[in-house]
Amino acid sequence: MDFKTVVKNISTSNELKRVANAYVIDFRSLSKEELVEALIKTGPQYSHKENVEETLENCLYHDNRNLRTITPILVKHILLNKDDYKLESKKLNDEIIKFEQQIVKKSNEFVISNNHPRKNELELFSFVLDTAWESEDQISKDEKNLIVKIQKKLGISEDEYMVLES
Repeated sequence: MDFKTVVKNISTSNELKRVANAYVIDFRSLSKEELVEALIKTGPQYSHKENVEETLENCLYHDNRNLRTITPILVKHILLNKDDYKLESKKLNDEIIKFEQQIVKKSNEFVISNNHPRKNELELFSFVLDTAWESEDQISKDEKNLIVKIQKKLGISEDEYMVLES
């Protein structure tokens, strides 16, 4: 499905405005038809490699924890595993909930035993996460950046990160 078809299938003005916010100037004052035209005209900006990378980076390090948490689930674990890299909104929400439930289940079953080969790394990373979450139940962009660097240094996988964080 091409961008033009996607834009024409967006049903509400609010959804169009949400999408237009990124690259359409004065999107608030445009009618629904004008929004569709403006989005189609600015379409290449939405798929430009640098813009996609920058937007993804902003989502991964966003102040809003929910956005930071949902982004990798949405992109890496759900959409990239679909044939056309797309999924209807309702099905997407269901997939995200299902994925989060699997992580919580793994977290409840996960125990760092004394004879675990990576016991020290996992305990240290778990301590870092617990300490970061102590402050008003939020993690800043800088803390997130530091956590990711510690994760890489300790060789903690993304799955282990999600299990330990949940």
